[in-house]
Amino acid sequence: MKAICNTTCTLLVIASAGCSYAPPPLVPWNDGSVGRVNGGMLFHGAELAAVPKQLFWYRQNERHWGVPRFTSAIARAAAVVQRERGGAPLVIGDLSSQFGGRISGHASHRSGRDADILYYVTTPQGTPIRNPGFFQFGPDGLASSPSGYLLFDVARQWRFIKALLEDPEARIQWIFISAPLRAHLLNYAFAKREPLEIVYRAAFVLHQPGRPALPHDDHIHVRTECAQDEIATGCQPTGPWREWFGEMPEAEIATADVD
Repeated sequence: MKAICNTTCTLLVIASAGCSYAPPPLVPWNDGSVGRVNGGMLFHGAELAAVPKQLFWYRQNERHWGVPRFTSAIARAAAVVQRERGGAPLVIGDLSSQFGGRISGHASHRSGRDADILYYVTTPQGTPIRNPGFFQFGPDGLASSPSGYLLFDVARQWRFIKALLEDPEARIQWIFISAPLRAHLLNYAFAKREPLEIVYRAAFVLHQPGRPALPHDDHIHVRTECAQDEIATGCQPTGPWREWFGEMPEAEIATADVD
């Protein structure tokens, strides 16, 4: 076995070990999201900040870091919802740790390109409230919590997703969601005569992953794809490539890794 490993090998070993510290700059061009979503690290990420009335952290932990353009896009989308529809803030679950790597409870979330976000909810009477936790929503859009029933807020949820899909910096590749809630969102979009291009994008990115992944009936899992310049600095695409991203890079890999 050679005593010296090349840069790629070293990065993969560090990532698979789940290091929670910033590695030394092995090569000057490694930056941002490095590696894959299920085996990578994060350099110079940005924390998705909690904002009163707009963004709320479900857990007070160190898992709110991501690629800067991605965290900014989530914050902008939440601001659009608050500005246009008001109501309770968006509740944020796990993104990545500050320097990426393995975090408990997730197979992905390692390179700053994944975000778990709780659903917008209302009371059964239609009053917007802050989502109190990861409660499973059925096909009827209802979930049971210790404090009572929650209703899936399709209007605010759609506005959030629409804002992400319209944001060129977001580069949304997947939004994992249960099939019944996906149907609610698309039916709402058609009924509201939303732009067909955005509905078309939503139909592709909204997806319930197959087993052994969970159905995502208690939160959405949002994933951003690498940008062209990020591939040059170490970001490894996971595919599939979306046509509205532009020209497909040679590095594209047609797979989809989930939680």
